[in-house]
Amino acid sequence: MRETKWYIFLLSMIPILLYAENNSSDRPYLLQSSPCAPNICLINYDKMNREERLLAVSLQGLINRKQPRIYLRERLSDHLLNLYKEKGIIKKETEYSALLPLLKQYKEEITGAIIYDPGKTWTINLVSNIASVEDRIIISPHQLPQVEQAGISDIKDVKDFGFKNECEAFDWYMANIFPKQYHSILSVCGYEKMHDIYRDYLICFRIPTFWLPGKKDPDYNPEMENRIIRLWQKTPVNIPVIGFWPATKSGYEEYEGVQLAGKYGKFTIVNTWAGNYSFHSGTGNSEIKMLQRRRNEKKQFDPTRKYVALTMIESGDAIGYIQYGLGARQWDEPERGQVPISIGVTPAIQYLMPCYLEHLFRSATANEYFFCSISGAGYCYPLEQYASETQDRSKTLSEYFEKTATLMQKLDLSILGLYSHPNRMWDERDLHTVQNYILPQKQIKSILSDMGRCDGYTGKNANDMLNANTSVHHILTRWSTEAWPYDDCRYDKPAADWLIRKIREQGKEGNFLPVMFYSWHYGPRRLKIVKDTLEKEGYTFVTLDEFDRLFREATNRYN
Repeated sequence: MRETKWYIFLLSMIPILLYAENNSSDRPYLLQSSPCAPNICLINYDKMNREERLLAVSLQGLINRKQPRIYLRERLSDHLLNLYKEKGIIKKETEYSALLPLLKQYKEEITGAIIYDPGKTWTINLVSNIASVEDRIIISPHQLPQVEQAGISDIKDVKDFGFKNECEAFDWYMANIFPKQYHSILSVCGYEKMHDIYRDYLICFRIPTFWLPGKKDPDYNPEMENRIIRLWQKTPVNIPVIGFWPATKSGYEEYEGVQLAGKYGKFTIVNTWAGNYSFHSGTGNSEIKMLQRRRNEKKQFDPTRKYVALTMIESGDAIGYIQYGLGARQWDEPERGQVPISIGVTPAIQYLMPCYLEHLFRSATANEYFFCSISGAGYCYPLEQYASETQDRSKTLSEYFEKTATLMQKLDLSILGLYSHPNRMWDERDLHTVQNYILPQKQIKSILSDMGRCDGYTGKNANDMLNANTSVHHILTRWSTEAWPYDDCRYDKPAADWLIRKIREQGKEGNFLPVMFYSWHYGPRRLKIVKDTLEKEGYTFVTLDEFDRLFREATNRYN
């Protein structure tokens, strides 16, 4: 299997000159590094300023291309570093307090450096793309003496190119750099800390990187947006855009950005705020098929009970959240295993964090169940214009859900989370899309629809059989908007009371209640309070697979 991964890696180094849509199934979903070195270098990323961060992630991407040897220590991923030590993946670590010694150590693997213009933030992505194909580190003008001290003498300065504006620079990039990059993954990458941290993966695998200001941003340029759209049109359909659209001050908002890229057949893999993917991706084998834990006991349907499936549907698509949020907020709480919960996971985890995926599956109890996150291979809106601007929308949608089903099978997932609409129920057009593109996929046994309650669905009509084999369950609660820090126990009761009230409201009709718990506020500790309270009132809490089985049993009994 390792030989296969190296072959895929070598393919990513070859310029791709054809962008036909008809061979999308032949492309790898995501790329992985080779197996990690047992002895690694650590440096504290949290304490770095902007220019140090860019130098560090570019150095890491270049060095980890051959074999992952550099890990940027940052608070949010320390638990993964510890996991790799426990598993014996890392046997020895050498911690550095500055970048200069690392530059000296690895200077033979670096062609040179390229200087970005601190006065023009758009040059950061330009030099990031250049660095990826020319094996250069990214530096600011102030870091030049330090780099020269390390013995690196081949220096380029983006100012010397003489670009008059971003459009001119992008045109030059498309003609000279883009042909040498890998074209089946793209990245939307801004100019803040939340984006900088994952540039190691972009540089490691020579991934085309861009940023798209929103229409209300002061730097919005319709000519530049048109160039980005042409980039999407030129690259294959059903490929990931890694990164994320919203920034703290600028950029397309989440819904608009995901939808716009989706029109051109691009789905989003959210990995902001966390990095080291050039390292994490080398910690396991993506070809290993995962198996979920099976229940030994099966409940029988009781028409006097109301069945509740507590589901985390709104964050599982974010590989970034899985890296830094899932453990702290859900998985590592002592109460896990005492309340049934179902967690959406992105198929990207098998490629970008394989060791952690194996940890999740092996440590799961019978009270944890995994389903495929919104909306399959990546975050997109299949019912909201996905692939509407591609040459053949029907073919693109078919291929998308075929890809999704294949990825789900490798993770033993049979229930698909599906984003439908922000505020309305399904209509005939939606049913047509589901029936023609999702139902033919035998791997998909059930659909968990919506990301928050849509007006019109209640416990009476939220669940249905779409055909003899496939069911659909519509979420009946919205996310909580109050300020309830997950790690402050003083908020446990008000948070639990809020969700209890919402479940009671939706539980007035029907026996089956698909309920979302907001991942930023709820974990097993608070959900156990919800369960213990409502069980006394005739509610039974089950994992999503049990929920679906009981619903089918009830449907067959009373139809």
